[in-house]
Amino acid sequence: MTAVLASGCGASNRDAAATWDLATGQGLNADTTNFTAHVTRLGCNGGVTGGVNAPTIEVRDDEIVITFTVSPGEPSSATCQGNNQVPYEVKLPSALGNRDLVDGGCAGDAASTAPCQPSGVRFTPLSTIGAPLRPSPHGAWSCADLPMCGRVDNAVE
Repeated sequence: MTAVLASGCGASNRDAAATWDLATGQGLNADTTNFTAHVTRLGCNGGVTGGVNAPTIEVRDDEIVITFTVSPGEPSSATCQGNNQVPYEVKLPSALGNRDLVDGGCAGDAASTAPCQPSGVRFTPLSTIGAPLRPSPHGAWSCADLPMCGRVDNAVE
């Protein structure tokens, strides 16, 4: 089953690609219906991400894919020192359940970029990992050595 919720009007030629990551310190779980994403423009823009457009949210059986764009679109020229992160409150159309949260910006051209490595998975529920967790040196629980684990440390409350 796949459902797409287009919160915005979709990308236009005045929009630019963006990636996102989870803001730290969030206790995501199966009942989660909202969370804060830190959105960053993918292309060069003089260090400025710009305005964050409402995301497109695609709900699938095993994952929720969230794709952001930012405005204005790509400039004709800009410096490339990296762009700022802009917080955005994401409201899911239903509870997270046992689904991964995936950055839809990591599909296509962005797949090989640093923000999308090793994958676009931003969160994987603890119940789907199937491996024992161990505390990280920072005191949070993590699933070190599991390449597709996502941000499990944010799931622990």
